[in-house]
Amino acid sequence: MENQQYPSPSDEKRKHRRISTSNEVDYILLDERGKKVRRGKGRTLNLSQSGALLETKEPLNGSFIILVTFDIEGNHVQIKGNVAHTRKSDKPEFFLTGLRFVGSTRDQVKAIVAFVKAYYRSKHAVKVFVQPDNTATVYCRWCNKTKEIDVSRFKGHVNCKVKCSCGKISRVQLEFRSQFRKKTELRGSYRMIDKEGKPVDAGAMTVVELSRKGVRMEIREFPLDMAPGDLVNIRFNLDDNVQTRIDRNVIVKNIHPPYVGATFHRPTDTDNRIGYYLIG
Repeated sequence: MENQQYPSPSDEKRKHRRISTSNEVDYILLDERGKKVRRGKGRTLNLSQSGALLETKEPLNGSFIILVTFDIEGNHVQIKGNVAHTRKSDKPEFFLTGLRFVGSTRDQVKAIVAFVKAYYRSKHAVKVFVQPDNTATVYCRWCNKTKEIDVSRFKGHVNCKVKCSCGKISRVQLEFRSQFRKKTELRGSYRMIDKEGKPVDAGAMTVVELSRKGVRMEIREFPLDMAPGDLVNIRFNLDDNVQTRIDRNVIVKNIHPPYVGATFHRPTDTDNRIGYYLIG
């Protein structure tokens, strides 16, 4: 299929409405005889009953593609399609491939429904960061309880369901970290900063996780007006030999009361001290 020219998907007359999605999928590329050429990972950008648009880091020169993902129950779902066209994306180092699904209409609809449900479940799931020992702290939005669970059995399942002791089920999106985070109990304080750089609210907090990129704080008396994107100044001491003082501005990324995840705003001379502390 090399050097073949095809019309852009926007130039083709659609028979079925396309739904914008962002499903992470595995793909299996096959030649015209059905022999496997390559296996890789990609992302669906849109789906319809008749086809899909797939984003990958490699051009897909083949005849058929099988897309594989997980449904909301954690079961494998797959659908096969013809490679209709492949072209460079506007994003550097990415390629777009149009697929036309093959097989029975019933199987196509079943797979598309599973893909769309998985996408919306991922979109609205609570993101939970997994520690190096494969544990994660899950927060129940209904009863406000938190518990630490072993998520090693979910390896490969980015999304899962966790049942709380209150009986409610939370949809959780697991994020297995490449950045090491150290569990801590470093007491300190925070000050929220408005757009003019003035402090508007303050209180006590505890840094319960620390990495080179940011912190996870526990705030018992939670400020009702804190929101993702807010700039907050935090101050605490490391429990090292010299009680290193950390005075940093952070940007709030996620909130699950009483916990707040935040990233450091700008590099400072304390970054190396935090790095030494993490490996100490």
